[in-house]
Amino acid sequence: RARAILGRREGVVVDPTYEHSVRAYRREPTGRHVALREDDVAAVRIDGVRVVPGLRQTDFAATPDKAAGVRALCELFDAPLAFAIGDSAEDAPMLRAAAHAFVPAQGSAGLPGARMRHRYQAGLREAVDRFLGERAPSPRLTPEAQLLHAALRAKDDRELAKIVGAARFVLATSRIRRPSEAVVEVADLRARA
Repeated sequence: RARAILGRREGVVVDPTYEHSVRAYRREPTGRHVALREDDVAAVRIDGVRVVPGLRQTDFAATPDKAAGVRALCELFDAPLAFAIGDSAEDAPMLRAAAHAFVPAQGSAGLPGARMRHRYQAGLREAVDRFLGERAPSPRLTPEAQLLHAALRAKDDRELAKIVGAARFVLATSRIRRPSEAVVEVADLRARA
């Protein structure tokens, strides 16, 4: 219902790639995405639907929240939450539950966790580097971890660095013999935590 309500509002763009939640935004004349206005949010009053405001979008999600989802995963795998990164008040319970919590530079003030110097994707990469105790790429990292670092760097690098990053990505992928080996082993990450 939230998708239908928002889709009828003039100037609101509903992202069709979200299946289990609704992401919507307005587009400024410059083309930049911005969060919905208060009247847009007020139009979506549905029991059991939470509003999750963001810097460039507004999300609408059914309960349970992220913390409940993370708790369920930890119970399912009988493992503690080793790593979490978040940038909004919505992420605070998840960050408090993690052994190692990180907040990218654009994150809301007062969130629990180590504050990163970088924003968005670069902040995620910085948190992964800090969590693993390495500055990627490092020959001491497993091929899977090198692959993860190459993927995280791809968006933020400048043109020449993107070419070098693509080469690192190909090199890291060539070291993985089976698709099942592409998954970073939870046991390895837990041992490092």
